[in-house]
Amino acid sequence: MTMIRQFVRYLSVTTIAGVAMLGTSAAFGDESCGADAESPSALLGGPVQVPPGFVDETFSTDWDFAVGIEYLPDGRMLVFERAGQVWMVEPDGNRAHDPLIDLREEIESAIDRGLMDVAIDPDFENNGYMYFYYQVDWYYHTQFGQPGYNPLLNQYNRATFSRITRYTALASQDFTVIDPASRTVIVGTDPQDGFPAVAPFHGIGSMFFGEDGSLIATCGDAASFNTNDMGGQVIGSYAGNAVADNIIRPAEDVGSWRAQLVDSLAGKVLRFDPATGDGLASNPFFDAAAPRAARSRVWAMGFRMPFRAAIRPGTGSPDINVGDPGTIVLGDVGNNDFEELNILPTGGLNCGWPAFEGLEERGVFATANTPNQDYPNPDFNGGSCNVPYFRFRELIAQVSLDSSNDFPMPCNAGQQIPASVPHFVHHRPALEIGHFGLPARVGIWTDGEPDEVILGEPGSPVSGSSFSGSAIIGGGWCPDISFPAEYHDKFFFADYTYNYMRVAEFDGLNNLISIEPFAANLHTFVYLSFNPTDGSIYYIRYPDEIRRIRYVGGNQPPVVVVAADQ
Repeated sequence: MTMIRQFVRYLSVTTIAGVAMLGTSAAFGDESCGADAESPSALLGGPVQVPPGFVDETFSTDWDFAVGIEYLPDGRMLVFERAGQVWMVEPDGNRAHDPLIDLREEIESAIDRGLMDVAIDPDFENNGYMYFYYQVDWYYHTQFGQPGYNPLLNQYNRATFSRITRYTALASQDFTVIDPASRTVIVGTDPQDGFPAVAPFHGIGSMFFGEDGSLIATCGDAASFNTNDMGGQVIGSYAGNAVADNIIRPAEDVGSWRAQLVDSLAGKVLRFDPATGDGLASNPFFDAAAPRAARSRVWAMGFRMPFRAAIRPGTGSPDINVGDPGTIVLGDVGNNDFEELNILPTGGLNCGWPAFEGLEERGVFATANTPNQDYPNPDFNGGSCNVPYFRFRELIAQVSLDSSNDFPMPCNAGQQIPASVPHFVHHRPALEIGHFGLPARVGIWTDGEPDEVILGEPGSPVSGSSFSGSAIIGGGWCPDISFPAEYHDKFFFADYTYNYMRVAEFDGLNNLISIEPFAANLHTFVYLSFNPTDGSIYYIRYPDEIRRIRYVGGNQPPVVVVAADQ
C-alpha cells in the first residue's frame, strides 16, 4: 500500500518493542518506592517516585516520537526520533535549529518500525563516524532513482528489511554537519544482506560497540505476536511477500523459529566488523568462505525481542581477534508469560526462544514438529523413517548440571545428532519476570535438575522482593560519577507497561545477586541510559519528553503540586 509519509507516520504510534501501548488489561502494578502493588495508579498515574536524595525532572520536551539518546565525548547528545530525524542537543537541553540528519525518506516508521538506534564510533573524535539502525521503506528501496520517484511516498503494510548505515560528521564543523556523500551501507546492502522484517513487530533493537571495537546489534524474531507463528501467511505476518521478494529464504519461513536458525539474522545478537559489515573470524559460527553469511555474523541466538542491551563495564578484551567484546546484558521482551533478563558472558549461547520462554519450556513450541529445512535428516527413507528434516525442538534441550544432555536422532534414539548439525542447551535467563501478577523467579538446581524459585523467597540465591512485568526495557550500567556508591556498577532496567525502574546487582562472575526497586510511575517509558558526562539517568517518556533523574543529596528542590482538574 502506497500513501503519504507524513500521514502514516502518525497512524501507528500505539506500540513500541512489540507491546501494546497502555489501555492495558494488566491487573497488577508495582510496589516500587511505596506504590501500591495492586493499585491502578501504579500503572496509569501518580507522580514519579524516586529514592530520597534524587530528583526526577524534565530535561527537554516537544519531541516527535523520540526513541533514544547517544552521547558524544564532549557532553553533547544525539536524540533520535523514530521517523528518522536525529538532533544535536547541548548539555543544557537546547537543541539545534535543524536536524543533524534526516533519514525519513528512507525509513519505514509504521507500528514497531523506524530508526531504533544510533551509535558513534569508538574513534569518533578522529573519524566522525556515526551509525544508524533502521527499517527500510520498501518504496524507497525499489523506486529511489527511478523515473517518477516521489520522496513523499512510501509502501507500508508489507515485509521489508533493516540496515545499518554509516555517515561521517565533519570535525571541521564541530561535528554539527554530516557529509551526505559519506553514506556507506554496512549491513543491508540488499534484502538478503539485511535484517528481515517479516512482521510489523519484533524488529530491530540495540546497536553498540564492544570493548574490542566490534559493532554489535540485536534483532527480534520478525514473527507475528497475534498467534503462535510457526511460518506461513498467519495473521500479523507478511511471510508470503517476504519469500517472494527474497527477504527470507523459504527455509526461514518458520515464524518464531527463525530465532533458532543459525542461518538467519532474526532473533539474534549479531557481531560485525564495523568497517565492512562482515562477520568476525572470532564469532562462534564464522564461515571463512562466506563472511557476510548470517551464521558468520551471529554472536548469540534464541531471542524474541531483545529490544535494549548494554556491555558490562570492565569486561571484554581490546583485541577483536580474541572474541570477547564484553559481557552483554539484555532484556528480552516476552510473549504471554515472562520477560527475561539475560546475561551473555560469551558467544555461541542460545537463550531458547521459542522452545523456551523464561526458565522453562514453552509448551506449544516445545512440542511442535516444525522442520529445520537447513538440516536434512540423513536417516530419512520415506518408510521406516518418515522425518525428512531435523525438527527445531530436537535441536535444543534444557541445561543439565552435569552437561550430559541427550540429543537422540529422530528415528534412532540409540544414536546422537551429529556435531555437524548445530544443537544447543538452553542458556537460562538470570531472571524471569512474570506477566499479569505472576512472580519474578530465578533458576536453581534441585537434586541435580534445573528448577525455579520465586525471587527473595527461601532458597533464592538472589535477594529482593518479587514483582511482575510486561515489557522489559534493558537499560544501563551506573558509572562512578554522581550516584551514591551503593549504585555503582549496577544495572538499571525498567518496564514499559508497569512503569517502574529497578536495579540489578551482579557479582564478579556475572551471577545475579540482588534486585531492588528504584523508581515508580515513570509513564510510557521506552528508553534509559546513563549520561557518561554527568552520571545522571536520562529516560524517554514516549512520545515527546526526555526526563532526567539526578542525585542531589540533601539539596532537594521545591515540588510543585498541581491539582488533577487544573
